[in-house]
Amino acid sequence: MTRLQAALGAGHVGWHLGQLAPQIGFRVHVVDDRAKFASTERFPSADEVVVDDIPEWIERAEIPSTAYLVVLTRGHRQDYDAVRALANRDFRYVGLIGSRAKLAQLVERALAEGVSADWLRAVRSPVGLDIGAVTPEEIAVSILAELIAVRRGKMEDKSSSMSLQWTSPLLRDHATR
Repeated sequence: MTRLQAALGAGHVGWHLGQLAPQIGFRVHVVDDRAKFASTERFPSADEVVVDDIPEWIERAEIPSTAYLVVLTRGHRQDYDAVRALANRDFRYVGLIGSRAKLAQLVERALAEGVSADWLRAVRSPVGLDIGAVTPEEIAVSILAELIAVRRGKMEDKSSSMSLQWTSPLLRDHATR
């Protein structure tokens, strides 16, 4: 059975993920606001390539709860905007690329703006299995490995140590309130 996987961002990591994911049964939808990056020439195997404002696309799109979404935008503000647009909606998987410092800022802002702490705990970040990946190609492989693990039931617990809760003391503290 194929599953929808949307790469929200079409940069280097998104490109590699978009090349690999269809080969193992994921239907790929790429969304980026830069036509130079989001094109059918760059993503020939994608089911859909959209040039649009990512949060606006998220608001309009009918994304099923079975979707696997990976936020790989070009910057902190765009990552936050994408996460905010996805917030408090149920999906099979939401992953977010980023450093612990960026994630801590994102969590603090999201909590202040009313995003559910439980929803944030389910976001897997830093995205991908920890295989020591450094290059965009390796990071894409680590993300795909995590997607496979979720698909095959090896990472069912959304509050596992791979979630935002692991990277953010704010979420651990928020759980006790």
